[in-house]
Amino acid sequence: RAFYYALNMVNQFVDCDPEKCVGCVVCEYACSLEKEKVFNPIKSRIRAIRLDPLSNAAIACRICEEAPCVAACPEEALAQSIETGVITVDEDKCNGCGWCIEACKFGAVTLHPSKQKVIVCDLCNGEPECVQFCPEGALSLSGKTTDKIVTGDIGCYTLGCLPPVSTVQTCLCMGAGISQSAGMFHAGVKEKVFAVIGDSTFFHAGLPGLLNIAYNKANVCVVILDNRTVAMTGHQPTPGSGKTAMGTDAKIIEIRDLAKSLGVDKVEVVDPYNVKGTTEVIREVLDYHGPSVIISERPCPLKTKRDPAREVFEKCNSCGVCVDIFGCPAISLTGERAEIDPTLCWGCGVCEQVCPFEAIRSTG
Repeated sequence: RAFYYALNMVNQFVDCDPEKCVGCVVCEYACSLEKEKVFNPIKSRIRAIRLDPLSNAAIACRICEEAPCVAACPEEALAQSIETGVITVDEDKCNGCGWCIEACKFGAVTLHPSKQKVIVCDLCNGEPECVQFCPEGALSLSGKTTDKIVTGDIGCYTLGCLPPVSTVQTCLCMGAGISQSAGMFHAGVKEKVFAVIGDSTFFHAGLPGLLNIAYNKANVCVVILDNRTVAMTGHQPTPGSGKTAMGTDAKIIEIRDLAKSLGVDKVEVVDPYNVKGTTEVIREVLDYHGPSVIISERPCPLKTKRDPAREVFEKCNSCGVCVDIFGCPAISLTGERAEIDPTLCWGCGVCEQVCPFEAIRSTG
């Protein structure tokens, strides 16, 4: 779940198809209502513009890498999330100087007409109102998983096909996800294809597929979710666990070494509970053309000691990121803020990292 969250959140921004946009400014009204509780387009974070006499477009923050607006701010009032790229504004620091507005070549940063503070699109926690209410379907959330191809396999990670994660798009049989991704590449798919497979399934049926990808230089990233056990069928040991089926010590077969021996040059290992680090590696792989492997290493929670549960504090405003986007089953939205069930919380700490308001912290 933590890896899927990182994959979902990489490089999202509101994109507009000029061929569909009619300049109706419904997006501006939807945004101003959501953010300011008024129908006032000049308070919107998205702007409809006329490109020429026959075409229109809507402009919102493009989530630039190393955003120029952030670098230009002399008061350090703008900050960019490393995980999502979203720009946030500290109104206490912003003095309305406008340097960030000058730095944005897209014209996506504007000044609030009454507060005289900078405003910029924050993606509405991943569910932009402007996208939802565009009557022409001209707006979309680019960079979302629906814009990435993610093939799946047989294992507990197959549950990633279900909401709110909604990441995995195929599930055929053991080992098929890697072969499907290779087939898509050879059929003409130019975008990076991700193939997700568990460590035990990889040892059982994924090696030939990875060899095929390396040999034919397919632009595919194989994501191996390594929890060091066969979780779906009773937690039997894998060749990577250092134990035989009878419980005796055995040689540990490292997946990283296997991938390199099969001809994959780019092999990265991440801890999915480190959202920042995982996101950075995913960005690297997206920019890399050719076969690659990401090994997401974290023992199955049922095989580890439970860490102190997390708590939600008064900063919470029920934005829903922890429930509607990350989808932690231990968290629910009740009343004015989220609640964490301590009997379900395993203390992984990912919710603490993804909360945009720093409203979650450890009880230990």
